[in-house]
Amino acid sequence: MLTNPVYLAAILLLLVVFSEWLSQKKYFHYLGSSLIVILAAALLANLRIIPSSQNAPPLYDGIFSYIAPLAIFYLLLDVKLKDIRKAGLPMLTMFFIGSACTVAGTLIGYHIVSPQHHNIEKAFAVAGMYTGTILAAALTLMLLPCSMALLKTGLCLPQLMQQITSLPLFG
Repeated sequence: MLTNPVYLAAILLLLVVFSEWLSQKKYFHYLGSSLIVILAAALLANLRIIPSSQNAPPLYDGIFSYIAPLAIFYLLLDVKLKDIRKAGLPMLTMFFIGSACTVAGTLIGYHIVSPQHHNIEKAFAVAGMYTGTILAAALTLMLLPCSMALLKTGLCLPQLMQQITSLPLFG
């Protein structure tokens, strides 16, 4: 397993480049580079090529403390809040009801599983990230038909893939 921060950073950057390249291909562009990089990194961690969160090197702390929040900020700069109005009141109502149910389900599941009693550190952060990811995917699916006229096709592959990849983790 690689522990040298330079080699590990190089592999992570190559994963990002690979994911961007693969997301341009015919069968993978529906997944998006974000999901591809998550799946590729999980694969490499399970093959013990890169460290997992159980034996995380200090490099991971730097990534999650500085780089990830900055990346989220840059992504949010592109959001057009005017597009949310195009969705209409019924769709916004369904989104808020679904959001409340997602948060409630996460809190109830966290209470039932009680990961803090099983020596799982920072499980609250994972639960928060999971909730945020689901809500962001739902908002994306709500805005997608507004800008790309995909409402009639029912294309919701990103949300479906999020649910499928989450089943082994939280199912």
